[in-house]
Amino acid sequence: MGGVQYRIGETAKTSHFRAFGEDTTQKFAVSLLAAGGAITPITPRQSLEVFQVPTFDQSFFIKFPQATGKQFIAFVLADRDRFFRQYYTGFRFETYYFDSEGKEIKPRFPATLDVTYGVNEGVTGGRVHGGVIGLEGFYPLPFDKVQFVYLFGTALIKPARARIVEPLILQPAPADTPVPAANVALVTIPQINRDYYRIGVGIDFISFYKCGIKKQCEQELKIRNAKSLDVR
Repeated sequence: MGGVQYRIGETAKTSHFRAFGEDTTQKFAVSLLAAGGAITPITPRQSLEVFQVPTFDQSFFIKFPQATGKQFIAFVLADRDRFFRQYYTGFRFETYYFDSEGKEIKPRFPATLDVTYGVNEGVTGGRVHGGVIGLEGFYPLPFDKVQFVYLFGTALIKPARARIVEPLILQPAPADTPVPAANVALVTIPQINRDYYRIGVGIDFISFYKCGIKKQCEQELKIRNAKSLDVR
């Protein structure tokens, strides 16, 4: 993904608001955002799933006639010679952290929230089919002791009515089942068409290292000061 942003508004330089962290204030900004990129599709071999053919369900052979007389059935995504395209436009909201007086900015990445609308072939069946609402957030914990820990999340939602179908539940085939084989029916399935969500916790190892060095220096300074007092 790559793109541009253009700031269209921010809180006044003299205004600052109390944050959750100790001795920390915050200021806000909003920008226009435009971004685009591509997602690499997985290979058909990576998507391969093999199951046993159910002999008790005759309706199964109506849906998959190629499985008649076979012992196993393998489902695989169609091969694709193009990336999944994606591009969005929308707004980015940012929060910057300052000291208690709102003058000196903290060496901490700003919290961001992107609210966008665009297209993403990775979540719309491999084609540009309708729009996608994108929500993406990044939030560094506002406490100095754990400033290297951050939360992040993504939601790609297609604003459409849900399609509810009867699920297909099959017994998995043995792990050593060879594909292709004479007793395996191969069925090509379309790209998945559903919403995408992601949430996680990350650590900035550079900030973590600097924080450890800072604490070590502070402890050494305390020890030196204590020894100096003892000598006196």
